[in-house]
Amino acid sequence: MPRLRIAKRLRVHIRRHWWRLEYVANLYPDRWGDCDWTKRRVRIRDKAAGVDRLDTIIHEMTHARFPDLSEDAVTDFASTVAAVLHQDGFTRHDDEED
Repeated sequence: MPRLRIAKRLRVHIRRHWWRLEYVANLYPDRWGDCDWTKRRVRIRDKAAGVDRLDTIIHEMTHARFPDLSEDAVTDFASTVAAVLHQDGFTRHDDEED
């Protein structure tokens, strides 16, 4: 895989540690995001939009904060919260311009 192009990078504090939250252009084609505990890094596909973007951010940040939760629990939690936030109008400013 070619070197990842990072579109945006944030520092976030999770469980007494600083993590990097990176929005990347060329993440693996079958993933919206990933969480790497060894590097303390969460990556999100930068083209994700709307409820998919909310779901992915919540999903990966939940993995970072609660590493012992099962994938099913993380998926259920993230999908539920993302759907509620999306219904309530939470969106990224540039999502509205599309």
